[in-house]
Amino acid sequence: IQTLGKITGFAQVARPYLLRYAGGKLMSYAGNVSDAIYNLIIRHASMATFLKHYLLRRITVNTQAIV
Repeated sequence: IQTLGKITGFAQVARPYLLRYAGGKLMSYAGNVSDAIYNLIIRHASMATFLKHYLLRRITVNTQAIV
């Protein structure tokens, strides 16, 4: 894994956790992965973990136009 990190140019040493975390963030940013599919891939015990640690916090919708 350390060699993989050097090849890809990661600033930190690549660890399985970091690769999993990065994958989770990418799925969150993509926006086209359902909660059920996400949990199936990442295998968290509950959706609360995704909501707390991976969910994109930037709001990209005009919320004033909705109301």
